[in-house]
Amino acid sequence: GDLRTRTGEDPSADFESAIADLTRALTLDPDHASALVARAKARADWCLWRSARGLESTAHFAAALADLDRAIAINPRESAYWTWRGKLRVNSGLGLEARGGDPEPLYRGGVDDLTHALELDPGSTDAVQTRGRAHTNLGDWRRRQGKGAADADEAAEADLARALALDASEAITWQYRGDLRQSRGAARQAGGGDPQELYAA
Repeated sequence: GDLRTRTGEDPSADFESAIADLTRALTLDPDHASALVARAKARADWCLWRSARGLESTAHFAAALADLDRAIAINPRESAYWTWRGKLRVNSGLGLEARGGDPEPLYRGGVDDLTHALELDPGSTDAVQTRGRAHTNLGDWRRRQGKGAADADEAAEADLARALALDASEAITWQYRGDLRQSRGAARQAGGGDPQELYAA
């Protein structure tokens, strides 16, 4: 499915067969948490592919979320499961926003999941990086709605600095921080302020 997605082919058949195999595994062992997470990942990837093409994806999101809820119930001490649920909510928020919906509850839910992941594993670059992106998305959304975004911006800046302190070799983290500062600079410029500090940071 991932390969077909990258090459522009329709990956639906691959995702369907992966989900069918994982469902069979779960029929044999309903409490197999890693199989639940694997099925959630397949459903989430298919959800993203469909959402990017304007296709209905609500059911896939709900099914992926249900799988992650079950995995967390089975093993609530596994940080990666909370991280995956946070990622799912953040990515689904982006899709909902693109369709004209209100993504704030999903972004905030993602932040909550990622915060819990970091309580279990404070050294998780993946969790803190993704939480930084969630805060960035939330701040951008709130700015577009004419609401205060300072708290979300500050939290995003802190998370991305923490992620870089953990692993400065992650190019995507630098990109996320650049995106954050560009967005804040554009908003400051639109409000008549001087964005130079943010653009040059």
